[in-house]
Amino acid sequence: MILRIMLGIIFSLSSLNAMDMARDFNNELISVSEFYRDSIVKPPPDVIIPKLDDIANNFSDEYDKTVVRFAMAEVYLKYIIDSGSPGNLNQKIKQDYINKAYAGYDMITRTSSYDFWKDQSLYRMGEIEYNRKNILNATKLFENVSSRVSNYFVGGEAMLAMVYSNMVSGDYKKAEEVFNKFLNKYPRYTNDKNVIFLNGYFAFRNGKFNIAEDNFTKLASQESMLYLGYSYFFDGKYQLAAATFDKIGKDYPTAPYREKNDFLIGECFFKMNNYDTAIMKYKAFIDAYPDSQYKPTAMFRIGLCLLKQNDFRGAEFYFTHITSYYPDKDIALFSSYFLARSYEMEKRFAEAIDTYKSITARKDVSQDLLSLSYFGLARTYYMLKDYTGAINICDKFISLFPANKLRMQMDLMLANSLANKGDEKQALMIFKNVIIDMSLPPSERDDVIISVLDKLSESRQYSSILSLYNLVIKSYISDKDINNYINLMYVADAYLFTELPHKSQLIYEKIVSECKDEKIIVPAMDGLAWSYFYQGNIDKALDLRYQIQRMLDAMPGTHSFYYKNNLSIADIMFYQKRYDEAYKLYESFVKKSYDDLLVPKAMFLEGLCLYRLKYYSDALDVWENLFKKYPDNEYSQKAVFNMADTYFRTGDYSKAIDYYKEIISMGSNDADQPLYYLRLSQLYYSMQNYVDSLETISLLISKFPDSAEATTALDLAEAIYDKNPKINYKLSLKQLANEGSKSKVSADAQFRLARRLYEEEKYDDAIAEFKNFIAAYTSSNLASQAQFYLGMSYYKIKDFKNAVAVLKPYTDNYVTSEEYLTALFTLASSQFKLKLYKESLESYKIIVDKYPDSTYYNFSLFNLAMTYRILGDVDKAKESLWKFYEVSTDKKGSDVISALWEIFNIEKEQANYENALKVLDTLQTSLAQSEDIFEVLYRKADLLISMKKQDEAVKIYKEIIAMEPKKNPYRLQALIKLGEIYENQKMYKAAAELYDDLAANSSGDVKKAAKERAVQLKDISSGNSKTN
Repeated sequence: MILRIMLGIIFSLSSLNAMDMARDFNNELISVSEFYRDSIVKPPPDVIIPKLDDIANNFSDEYDKTVVRFAMAEVYLKYIIDSGSPGNLNQKIKQDYINKAYAGYDMITRTSSYDFWKDQSLYRMGEIEYNRKNILNATKLFENVSSRVSNYFVGGEAMLAMVYSNMVSGDYKKAEEVFNKFLNKYPRYTNDKNVIFLNGYFAFRNGKFNIAEDNFTKLASQESMLYLGYSYFFDGKYQLAAATFDKIGKDYPTAPYREKNDFLIGECFFKMNNYDTAIMKYKAFIDAYPDSQYKPTAMFRIGLCLLKQNDFRGAEFYFTHITSYYPDKDIALFSSYFLARSYEMEKRFAEAIDTYKSITARKDVSQDLLSLSYFGLARTYYMLKDYTGAINICDKFISLFPANKLRMQMDLMLANSLANKGDEKQALMIFKNVIIDMSLPPSERDDVIISVLDKLSESRQYSSILSLYNLVIKSYISDKDINNYINLMYVADAYLFTELPHKSQLIYEKIVSECKDEKIIVPAMDGLAWSYFYQGNIDKALDLRYQIQRMLDAMPGTHSFYYKNNLSIADIMFYQKRYDEAYKLYESFVKKSYDDLLVPKAMFLEGLCLYRLKYYSDALDVWENLFKKYPDNEYSQKAVFNMADTYFRTGDYSKAIDYYKEIISMGSNDADQPLYYLRLSQLYYSMQNYVDSLETISLLISKFPDSAEATTALDLAEAIYDKNPKINYKLSLKQLANEGSKSKVSADAQFRLARRLYEEEKYDDAIAEFKNFIAAYTSSNLASQAQFYLGMSYYKIKDFKNAVAVLKPYTDNYVTSEEYLTALFTLASSQFKLKLYKESLESYKIIVDKYPDSTYYNFSLFNLAMTYRILGDVDKAKESLWKFYEVSTDKKGSDVISALWEIFNIEKEQANYENALKVLDTLQTSLAQSEDIFEVLYRKADLLISMKKQDEAVKIYKEIIAMEPKKNPYRLQALIKLGEIYENQKMYKAAAELYDDLAANSSGDVKKAAKERAVQLKDISSGNSKTN
């Protein structure tokens, strides 16, 4: 019975099945009711009770009547139990039977003179009241029984029932008090399972977890295992707690407390700092119980685990999710705080400040969280070197929380902020308040000072150490005091770690020369050696290391420091590239200091020495061993990277791929992760596995869109497109742009897609993609280039109107860009094509006036001249053309020849025949070896005719006629011109000969006319013609 009641307390079960009605209390009762219990088919109470009532009425003895009356009440309860689950019996009938049983027991307590049956009846009435949830009545009844009866089977069980009744009512103090009375009254029953459980339960409630665990491990029930798990958890034995909760889940998969236990398994691993496993357990919990009340807490814990692993983006995802989906829960405020903390650690200071401020602005925040948020806000301002902001928050914190546990740290931050702003007087006063003005004796005060310095050193607040010492401490401690040398060590270390080795050197030298304590001297010499090293005085650092080594040889108990000094010697030799010597020292350190925290570093450098000595196989063995022994160490990750890199450089790409995959799977969040992905994609590329290479590039861009490697990966992707034209680069680059989530690399991918289309002369597609880019990435540094290529694309498809619309604002806004001159020249050309001659003229003039050294200068001079020509300013046109000729290096180039012809035409139009002749002379020199010389000579002869210098013209016509090829059109024109001159001079025979030549070398109508005219002239010459 007790066990059933206990289950009812823990799991809130309420059923008459919780009572054990099977036990009979004496032989009389057995003999009276055995016919009922032993029958296979039990008749209902309405059948048996009248018979028992008749028996009772026939008894004259009061005792016999009492026994039968008790049996009648028992029959009612027994029938309810034997009817099975509550649903098998009509609820109204069930309640009627319980009431009749209770009335029967009550009548016995009021009418019987036999204490035994009265006690039994009181106990039964207590059980009924307990299951009715009338706990107060049940407790009184059980208390009544226990006070009357010393027999364990009634009195003892009644006391235990009182314990559970008080527990159900929430009076645990009273329950424990009754239980202790029970133990005193019935000591022989301490091994009873119910008693063992209660012993464990009350020990658990009182925080005596070892006692609780001793009791619960003796039992094998669900509830004992449950409380055993709780005891382990609160006792800090998280591994045992997790194992216990896991076993409960497997043994009792449908238990109502399974959900909470599965959550606590994640909590156990979180408490053990096993964050990877904790994350896995929490995620499994969320998947299994998506609507659980513990889901927000599980998500919060995942965020904390990721924050502990420096996976800031992952942590921020979970904290943001909680604040968005569970804004009204208390955990949302804590999520906001840790979201701010993540931003702060990630150095996203603006977001950190905004988030901290959002917390401090709320009125529903606890004092602890509010103080933490103000502290975080001050710390963020301080890290930003916004000392004014830090001072304001520190002042507000101190006014709000004058006695807070963070007060001393806020005072120090306030003092440092003031010192950094130059207010050393105020800073000094605060430091005094923190340290010096404390009412402590000097020895305790010195301990506090050293403790503060130690904490500042541990948190790497080196500037605080320097301020604290220089402004306060050195004024209060004797120069020769041993504590001063300890303080000086902190100061020297602070200078060393803030990259001021010249200052640390002076302090270390002072300690070494003055201090007599070797325990301080040796660390000071170590710091001095590093000061020399960081200042480039390598030989002096090495000499000092050897001196330290000799001192340690004579000092007992310095084994560990001795080998660490050897390790420092090895580091110096490695720096000096004395790899074989360094290797031996690293190897020795590893063998003799196997439990030292620096062993992984030594093993890594040992392998690196072998690598530098080109013992690649040996180096790989050392790194492999390092990884096996210290898989979670940062140097193991470096070792895996170097192994991958070694295989990569030695051409074993398959193994290199395996190791790069390994280091990526290790989940390291350091800055080298993008490089690992890039190398892996390069390896796939080297093996011509372009599909996996592109997939890896996609992962790199999605995970690290802001990394330099992401941009390099795009170069690799383009190389893949070049190697394998079958790949749809358009689709691939679109995907990469989407992976980058509107980042810099996303913009780069979209830009490359558009530019690639441009380079392949797919200008319509290029226009569409450049327009998409400009719309999506207006603030990108590639936006100007996109605008340039968009304008060029319009120009290429001869859409000059849009070309001008795009290139004009580009040339106005990006004068310093590399593409500016190309854009300006193209703009001028487009304006010219649109007959916007004045605008085109201005564009060409900018190039000519401001960029004489550019490749577009010559072309612009020529085009400028043509524009002047169209606008009617022939003098400026001619000036520009001559300048073009002068600056052109190839005087025989086609553009130069065209310019000369334009000058000639202008001079001729202006009747500047002498100048025109000079131009033709220049052309004649340039075209002497070209067939174009025919035209030059012809134009010269034609010009001489205009100048009325016919004789000179005749000579040139003759010169032309004598030249080859005979069918040159200008030679044929010269034949005609000279023929006409001869006719005018009545030199008919000579003219006829010219026309014969013309007929022989021409065709069509010209040939026919030449023949006819030759015949006519011959007739005239011979006197046969009837006409002249």
